[in-house]
Amino acid sequence: MSRIITEKEFNDRLEDTFIENDYELVTGPGRSGAITAVYVSHKFGIPFLPYKQIVVGKKIIVVDTTINTGRTLRKASKFYNNSDKYYVFGNQERYYFWYENITK
Repeated sequence: MSRIITEKEFNDRLEDTFIENDYELVTGPGRSGAITAVYVSHKFGIPFLPYKQIVVGKKIIVVDTTINTGRTLRKASKFYNNSDKYYVFGNQERYYFWYENITK
């Protein structure tokens, strides 16, 4: 089963679930993580950090659009000294996002 997530739903979910915690930088693994990180950066005023760029002594949050097993976010968090991590949607179904070119 799959469904398309609109930008409004994505934005609303961020407003309802994202906890601001004085983060100094936001990053995300892969394409969807980068999109989420840039979105969070603009929405909450947290500077964006390209994934795997080395930074020392900053409070970083690692974000992604969805989570399946959690392995990708755990690995990314570990890379950034076990930084906090956040995902927008769980793995109940296959999601497509408003920015994707979906042809069925």
